[in-house]
Amino acid sequence: FQKGAQILSHPDDPHLFVAPLNTIAVYVNLDIVRRAFGDTTVRRVLEYRRDLEMQYLSSTDYVEKVHVIDLLSDTYEIEAQSGQIFLANGKEQIYPFMDDDIIRISLAFQPKVRYIKGWRTKPLLKDILEQNGLSTIARRPKGGSVFTPDLYSWMRSGPVHEVIRGIDLPGFLSKADFARLVETPDHFLWSLLTWDIFQKNILRS
Repeated sequence: FQKGAQILSHPDDPHLFVAPLNTIAVYVNLDIVRRAFGDTTVRRVLEYRRDLEMQYLSSTDYVEKVHVIDLLSDTYEIEAQSGQIFLANGKEQIYPFMDDDIIRISLAFQPKVRYIKGWRTKPLLKDILEQNGLSTIARRPKGGSVFTPDLYSWMRSGPVHEVIRGIDLPGFLSKADFARLVETPDHFLWSLLTWDIFQKNILRS
């Protein structure tokens, strides 16, 4: 709620770290990230995400802008990278909702119709599922994200804790900030863990 209040208090200045178009900032301890990489680097990353949206979208609607930024940077780029990893191992990863025709059709609807109706998210998709006898799927709680309370609990004091403690501290992060991350795990700590495992098991093996 505190981060939400900060975002809503500055809706018209995208250059602030906490602004509606910089949604990725809510997933991490921004103070630690800024100390680790410096304000200039963080601003460049956020600007890159906003520039992607400007290349493909001519809309003043914040809902539309935020979703396109997430689509291009969090979904499409990750899909392209993970797709290469799957193909390198003889597998194919398919994202049905990344189909060109589906994206074009969905973008033909107004953002407020497409994304939310009252408190109901993804109303068009859910209506289509229900009309085709798939109401059980339409009403199923959202899932699939690894970032659950259980994961954060495991990182803080559960089965993942020892692996977290074994991370080789990178030069850009202080011991004090690393201790704060272990105390209150977030996406940044998870990224540090995956990078540490990748280095030790792939790059250095």
